[in-house]
Amino acid sequence: MKTIRSCAVLVALLIFIFTAAPANAQDQIEPNDFAKAVELGSKGNFKKANKFLNKSRKGHPLFAPAAHLLQITSDLSSKKISQETAKHIFKGVMFGTNNSLEKSIKELDLAVKSSPEYSDAYALRAMIRSLQNDLDGATSDLYKAVKLEPDNFMAYYLRGSLYASKNIFTHALSDLDKAIELNPEMAAAYNNRAGLHYGKGEFDLAIVDLTHALELAPKTASLYEMRGFLYAVRLNDNERGCQDLKKACDLGGCNSLEMAKKRKICK
Repeated sequence: MKTIRSCAVLVALLIFIFTAAPANAQDQIEPNDFAKAVELGSKGNFKKANKFLNKSRKGHPLFAPAAHLLQITSDLSSKKISQETAKHIFKGVMFGTNNSLEKSIKELDLAVKSSPEYSDAYALRAMIRSLQNDLDGATSDLYKAVKLEPDNFMAYYLRGSLYASKNIFTHALSDLDKAIELNPEMAAAYNNRAGLHYGKGEFDLAIVDLTHALELAPKTASLYEMRGFLYAVRLNDNERGCQDLKKACDLGGCNSLEMAKKRKICK
């Protein structure tokens, strides 16, 4: 999303979490955090990788891959998976972030082979397959992930995003509902569900979800931009809308406020 106007097509972009453009400077992923973590993990230095992943998640709470890889390091610590599996996963993500998708799939295939009962290996492979436009393969992997671990909130989050990209909105909403039920602290899930509500014209519900997301990620400018847009343009509540757009501008996202001023919506 490059501007607030992209909210209308948000649901078609959710799955591309490695390559989607950020809304503004405050929502950008710091490459020296996430990329460094992935590089460290690919070399087996999981302790240091964990440190950079926590930094990335704290600074950018809408960036789901950081939270997902933190789950991998947690499962490694609890001996749910081996170091071999974890290294293949980190290598796969590293290649994925560099758009070397074939190499990424090969590493994630090895992760699945190493730990065939590990749900997150399938979920992460699904993410890469979606970037290859192999939506059937991605869907199959996510079904497998959910079957192996029915409480895997990230698998529901990713599958809901995948359904959204395929315009299967009822299934998308159901999966995001489940992801939020399993992990009500996931700001990205509320954000994505708000996009689905927006696409269905359910603006009040979209605002509720954006408000929940802001409670979890109060320094995220794009959330204020989207909520301000909904208040001002869809619900004709200029007072609340302009308050949100000004707050977004305070956080570095001023494009929408500037547009609103040009249209005489805000002063």
